[in-house]
Amino acid sequence: MLPIPLILGIAAYFFKQSADNKIKDAKSITLIPVDVQASDLNNIKLKVQAVNPSGSEFKINSLVANLYYKNTIIGSIQRPEPFTIKKTDNSIISFKVKPNAGEAIATVLTLLFNKKEKYKNIKVLGAYNYKGLTFPIDKTIQLNA
Repeated sequence: MLPIPLILGIAAYFFKQSADNKIKDAKSITLIPVDVQASDLNNIKLKVQAVNPSGSEFKINSLVANLYYKNTIIGSIQRPEPFTIKKTDNSIISFKVKPNAGEAIATVLTLLFNKKEKYKNIKVLGAYNYKGLTFPIDKTIQLNA
């Protein structure tokens, strides 16, 4: 019979390998903005296409992230209800954007309505919950004018 510390060590190793593989699979997901709709500053919706080339389906329990434009926080997105990113598929996911007050509102308006700047890189920094574990989000998405 194997000693308990050895069993726990083996279990921890396989748990870490599984978590590392999930992080690797999650990092392979590409986020492509599909649409931004805004009837006013309190009603901005961002739709992204999540392209998942991995063979793993992700049922995300919740997601929260801040949005940055040129190193300025311009808002946040929150998705408290679960959603699924299907394996080897493209999933459309909608997020309600909550703009930050003050200077960031002008930046949000510029992002939405300024056609001079053809491509706008938005940094998404946050975390999501998958199977009870929290994983970081560090992605850049490009909005086209």
